[in-house]
Amino acid sequence: MSSGLLILINLIHLQEKSLEAALKSVDTPMLHRHLNHQRFTLAAIDDVIGRGKRQDWVELRRAVLRDQTLLEKVLRVCKAHVADPYAQRYHFWKQYAERHLA
Repeated sequence: MSSGLLILINLIHLQEKSLEAALKSVDTPMLHRHLNHQRFTLAAIDDVIGRGKRQDWVELRRAVLRDQTLLEKVLRVCKAHVADPYAQRYHFWKQYAERHLA
């Protein structure tokens, strides 16, 4: 194997390690513009569903499991977006809310 190829393989390996470390460090939850004092208003729910990452969804799910009235809010937010077939996040949460409300 040529030395140039070995250098390239080592660089790729280093980049993968750096990327893994960077992804691990981004585990902090996203600050949502409408989330006031960690309360899930309709705007905050819309922001979490539309722009949130996995950890944000986990927090929303935990909140919904603690307070079933949030399911109605989630459903209300999602119904405003489901006319768009590409709004898959809202379709998912709409199904989730409907199943948990049944």
